[in-house]
Amino acid sequence: MYPDNAMALKASAKKFALYSVMLIVFGVFSFLVFFLPGSLLYNFREYFYFLIFPIIAILAGASVKAYVNSYFVGRWASLAASFIQYFANGLAADLFLAFAYKNMIFLTALVWVFLLVTSIIVFKASKYFYTGIYDGCAIRAFSYILMGLSIKSMFGGMLKEEYFGSRFWTSLTNIVMISFIILALVQMATLVELFYTTKSRRISIWLKRKHHLKFLFISAWVFTLTDLRRGVVGGFGEWMFVFLILLLIFIIFAAKLWGNVKNSPEEKLAKHIQNMNFDKSKDLENVSRYIDEYVNYGKKSKLVSYMTFLGYKTGIPFNAVSNIIAPLVEYSDPEIPGMLTSEQYKAIEERNRQNRSIVIEKITSNLQLFGKGVYGYNGYSTGSNTMQDYN
Repeated sequence: MYPDNAMALKASAKKFALYSVMLIVFGVFSFLVFFLPGSLLYNFREYFYFLIFPIIAILAGASVKAYVNSYFVGRWASLAASFIQYFANGLAADLFLAFAYKNMIFLTALVWVFLLVTSIIVFKASKYFYTGIYDGCAIRAFSYILMGLSIKSMFGGMLKEEYFGSRFWTSLTNIVMISFIILALVQMATLVELFYTTKSRRISIWLKRKHHLKFLFISAWVFTLTDLRRGVVGGFGEWMFVFLILLLIFIIFAAKLWGNVKNSPEEKLAKHIQNMNFDKSKDLENVSRYIDEYVNYGKKSKLVSYMTFLGYKTGIPFNAVSNIIAPLVEYSDPEIPGMLTSEQYKAIEERNRQNRSIVIEKITSNLQLFGKGVYGYNGYSTGSNTMQDYN
């Protein structure tokens, strides 16, 4: 099952106590072994700085994060705790490099580590503003640009030729920076939904989804246009190879976009449901109706109850059922702002409808994995009890 806030606070309090004890023990150990005059490794302590200080930073960050989570609840507290953890890990990595290579020039990258962590937190916070047409879009695009510039500047300042081969890293960070900037433009392109047509809304939803995969495709495209292009000798065959790679990437993008625009959420869900065989038409009729109510109107209580009942009926352990339908239980539509035009409201409703359809896709995917015997949870594994087997 899933912990409520009280259980989460209690678990965080235990983590805070654990990490605090670990930090104190490690600090005392380091002092007695490395920093106490006359101690065993006092004269060699500088050779161990690359381990001592990063470990202290990691433990301190974990302890402070657990403290925040144990005394505060809410989205902003969660973001603050994440910021502390990310920055502590970034600081640890920076300290490791600085002391491992005995060059404090690496510490100048801390400002870019700070900005990179800030960009990650801004990205996480953007989902809280997605009820607006512009707010979440602009915030997320800004976070992408900040990520790209931070990574480029951070590695550009840290990775010098005497350590890493600057040409390779310069090229790589340029690709990353340009890819993030293009991804920011893709994010801004989601404002196509302001045309307030069905197709424009579906295009916007597709542009907002799976940015990690889009980033990989964009990076491959940028690499092809820059580094790979410079590697060819200029012959027709080499340029044709580059062109074919770019064409392949474009076709994949176009096919994904066309499939998303062509099929409505209901049509895509129907394909998922068709892969699940029900012995009784009544079950299929009920679950289809409840799915329709949820996707179109956000009413999920009947669907949750019926999915739980079907799981019990088919012999799936209750804990496994809870895990399978967790996306449905945990998801809720963002709050609607106090003042909207009717067209803006329609755009947000379409976005919420698409998000609900994604939730159902996750559940049907979990059920299919369970039916194939490859889905396990808390020691429960699949056997003959599947959605296809009940009477």
